[in-house]
Amino acid sequence: MYQLLLGWSAGRRQRSVPIASFCDLASKNLTDSGFDVAAEVARAGYSGSYFRKLFKQETGTMPLAYLNHLRIESANRQLQQYHGFRPVKEIALTCGFRDPYYFARLFTRQVGC
Repeated sequence: MYQLLLGWSAGRRQRSVPIASFCDLASKNLTDSGFDVAAEVARAGYSGSYFRKLFKQETGTMPLAYLNHLRIESANRQLQQYHGFRPVKEIALTCGFRDPYYFARLFTRQVGC
């Protein structure tokens, strides 16, 4: 948990161009369940392991965990907004999760309920 909090506070610092570009791209593709993190890393011109190392240094988390965190935040807002009016499965799908059970596990882990 400490690592995660440290990473989100590190997000306020100036990020390098490839990391900032990936973060921006991840934000724009929250709803795209076909968004391929590995392909976007390769497109940045870095090896996967090197990019993950840079990303972790700057954000405190891995690229996929960062994307999932953004998606869970979006789902949490939607669940609060549409409480009882939209099924959880539908919200999970609109937030880019193909598997509602995976979404439920991540949501419980991050939000706590």
